[in-house]
Amino acid sequence: MEKDIKAQVEYYLKLPYTMTVQYQDEQGGYYVAGYLELPDLTMTGPTPEEAIKDLLLEAPEWFELNIKN
Repeated sequence: MEKDIKAQVEYYLKLPYTMTVQYQDEQGGYYVAGYLELPDLTMTGPTPEEAIKDLLLEAPEWFELNIKN
């Protein structure tokens, strides 16, 4: 079962998503990175690069959790 979940995660990670990065003025300012197709998967950071890095690191765990649920 775990191999099946990992295979599904890999499949979903390879799909073409539209990444967005937006600046938010609140709380001193920060950036929000996410995908248009996956509105519940977003990460924040003090720079666009940090927000994107965190998004890419979080995506596999996010997909795994959603597949299991």
